[in-house]
Amino acid sequence: MRNNTLITILVILLVLPAMGSAATLDTLSSSADCNGWSADVNINFRPGAFFVRLEYIVVMQDAGGMEVDRFDYSEFIEVPSTSAASYNFAGVWASAPDGDYTAVGEFTVHDLFDGGENVSTASFTTDLACGATGDSGDDPVVSEPCLYRARYWHRHPELWPVTSLDIGGRTLDQDALMVVMDHNTHHFTLFALTRQLITAKLNLANGGNSDIQDIVDATDALLMNFGENHRNRGLARAEANRLMRALDRYNKGGCPDGEMSGVTLSLDGELNGTLDDSADKAAVEVLTLGTIKAMYR
Repeated sequence: MRNNTLITILVILLVLPAMGSAATLDTLSSSADCNGWSADVNINFRPGAFFVRLEYIVVMQDAGGMEVDRFDYSEFIEVPSTSAASYNFAGVWASAPDGDYTAVGEFTVHDLFDGGENVSTASFTTDLACGATGDSGDDPVVSEPCLYRARYWHRHPELWPVTSLDIGGRTLDQDALMVVMDHNTHHFTLFALTRQLITAKLNLANGGNSDIQDIVDATDALLMNFGENHRNRGLARAEANRLMRALDRYNKGGCPDGEMSGVTLSLDGELNGTLDDSADKAAVEVLTLGTIKAMYR
């Protein structure tokens, strides 16, 4: 009898937690217009949540069902100490002719455990009438510049407000900057950090708010001295990831009239109201700035 009781306890402790979702997508709140989209994802966490992956695909389609623009994301998220957490996302559509469109988004939480996974999903669909075809006429005019992600600047080099930037103490022209922007990889921290710095500087040059300036200056200093800093690998990794998280969050600020506006940042990389995504999970490789500079020679 005692052995049966012990077996029952082990089943409860080891098996049952895996059978029920330790992380579940609770609610999805979204909005979309002809300028862009935003979404708040609320996830519930139970004891036992360990590996949790959040994915989404947001697509803008024309009246014929053809894809005009797409945003996709898939990253493991840090399990918080609280029983619930909210994650905020937003994107700005690429320019499109006047017409009727549909914004479609699907968000999925994968709760992984030994031997399987639990999946919970939520989605939204919003019809858009843009430009002259819309009931309200032209799209709303944004009084302040938007903060664009790296994806936007990479797709629209013709819209760059400048054609050269100072990165880590060296002036790079647009061709050299695009070499870095072309490498959309999170496997090397130095590449990802440089890409986020370029994006932030383009946003600043485009008239974006200057809350990020201290972090931009600190990133330039780190890149300028990376050859010396990398001798202490632990400190270099921590500093690079801290700055990258702050830059990544700033660059996801969206438009002033959207849900991602009003972001406050500090030099320690903390962000009010949102959680970092890909920058938090970048695999760290200690490189020298010369590795990147060699690409431009």
